[in-house]
Amino acid sequence: PNMSTSNGPCPPGYYCKLGSSTPHPCPKGTYSSVDQLRDAEECTPCRDGKFCAETGRTNFTGECD
Repeated sequence: PNMSTSNGPCPPGYYCKLGSSTPHPCPKGTYSSVDQLRDAEECTPCRDGKFCAETGRTNFTGECD
């Protein structure tokens, strides 16, 4: 899918590998509120007490019980 936005091809919650305009979602357990990431390693791990259940998150999903 073409997920180009006004911010370019990599919206928040996604990263584009160097030389590619194809967005890949940040993996489960991570999120990103910023755009233009270049690697999954740049996605932010969910903080203690929070969880990120889906890929491509722009924030954590919820609080742990």
